[in-house]
This record gives sequence, structure tokens and C-alpha cells, in this order.
Amino acid sequence: MTGKPRSGVAKGGQGGRAGKPGSHRKGAAVGSGGQNKNRLAGKKPTPKAEDRPHHPAARRARAAAKRATTPAPA
Repeated sequence: MTGKPRSGVAKGGQGGRAGKPGSHRKGAAVGSGGQNKNRLAGKKPTPKAEDRPHHPAARRARAAAKRATTPAPA
């Protein structure tokens, strides 16, 4: 290999530690400390699809209601 040697930070921004096992993981090392479970505590159940404003089922229900109230053209 000719030319200039590579200088600076190793490929991937690992600072020369790119070959170290486990150096490419993101996030917590182990577990969540129960945070994910606790985050759900006190939340209400998911509303029905018709009650969720942008859900396709709600749009269908809204369109059906609009068709029912609008008089048919003569």
C-alpha cells in the first residue's frame, strides 16, 4: 500500500478502538431497571380505532356519518 498513511480517528469514529469487541453497541449495557414497565403504569387503555382521530377506521366512520347527514342529490 503506497501513499500517505491514514491519520486521525479510526474508521467509524471509534478513536482507534474499532476492533474492540462490543464497542459498537448503543444504549444501556444491560436491562432497563424496570423503566419500560413503570412507564406504562397509570396509562389508560388504547382507545378503539374509531375513537382515534387519524386512524383509517375513524376516517371511514366520519365519512359514513357525513354521507348519512348529507341529502342525496336529486
